[in-house]
Amino acid sequence: MRSKFLIGFICCLYSSLSFSDCQPHACVDEYIEKIYTNTNGTVYIATSGDETKLNCTPESGIYLTLLLSEPAGEAIYSTLLAAQIANKKMLLRVNEGTSGCKVAYVTLEKQ
Repeated sequence: MRSKFLIGFICCLYSSLSFSDCQPHACVDEYIEKIYTNTNGTVYIATSGDETKLNCTPESGIYLTLLLSEPAGEAIYSTLLAAQIANKKMLLRVNEGTSGCKVAYVTLEKQ
């Protein structure tokens, strides 16, 4: 009985670790390390994860991109800023195969 509990605990621990980091489609449970915006309205986002694991090409090898002119661009940008200020982890879903790893949507959950 004790060994079953230990095996179950180890499996739960391993599974929670395996879902944190960037995967081919998204960066999951990551902090927003850096945000900068240039004059043409492109937002560059660096996370605490390894963006090279994504199925897209990160800008300069490390940045996801968001265009403020996109329909939800300003809402996503506001969510990114809130997560960074509050030091909260979030999910960033990207459009696979894009140059610059364009952000499709983000989620921020209560932690």
